[in-house]
Amino acid sequence: MRNILLLIACLFVFISARAQEEEADQQVQKNPWINWAKFNYGATFGFNISNIRHGDFITGNDLNRDKLSVNMGLLGEYKINDLMGIQMEFQYSRQGGAHKRAGLKEWVRVNYFNIPVLYTLYIKKFSINVGPQVGFAINAKSKTKSGKYNKVKATIDDLNPVDFSAVVGVNYELPMHLFLSARYALGFTNVFDPREVYYNNQNRVLQIGFGWKFKQ
Repeated sequence: MRNILLLIACLFVFISARAQEEEADQQVQKNPWINWAKFNYGATFGFNISNIRHGDFITGNDLNRDKLSVNMGLLGEYKINDLMGIQMEFQYSRQGGAHKRAGLKEWVRVNYFNIPVLYTLYIKKFSINVGPQVGFAINAKSKTKSGKYNKVKATIDDLNPVDFSAVVGVNYELPMHLFLSARYALGFTNVFDPREVYYNNQNRVLQIGFGWKFKQ
């Protein structure tokens, strides 16, 4: 059910973006002296492969096993010239980590609202993105399972409200204003209070997805 809702939300973002593109075209016709060619907007959707370094919140074991989840968002791009640009995004991202040993499984999910600000280098159909990212934690949930026993904890306390990361990624342009994207975010701040999880614990997130821009 959650995956269906996420797909519906993604479709809604795509339709809204299309409507904004038509409105932007009308504005260009009304105000031809405004150089809209340097600005671009779009939407993204992708998958996260994430873990939390040394994050042993529930069972005392590292949450360094990868957890698969999703991300989606909107982007704004300012193309300085044919070689350089600046890209800013507003992204919802489901992150976390997992652990499995001797029949015991543990998952921790942290929901973030991420804002990356990336320097972009354009090389033909490729573009390379590098820059900082600030994330605002929405909530965190945990789940443990041992055999038939299933326990769900609604929320986890001691969540750090802000997460700072360094981002590096690459995009590849496709026809119809689409593009493929691969990105890695390296967290520098603790996800949870280290006094509660006993170690420093940072996000590690690989994002693979696709996006759509109003224009190339």
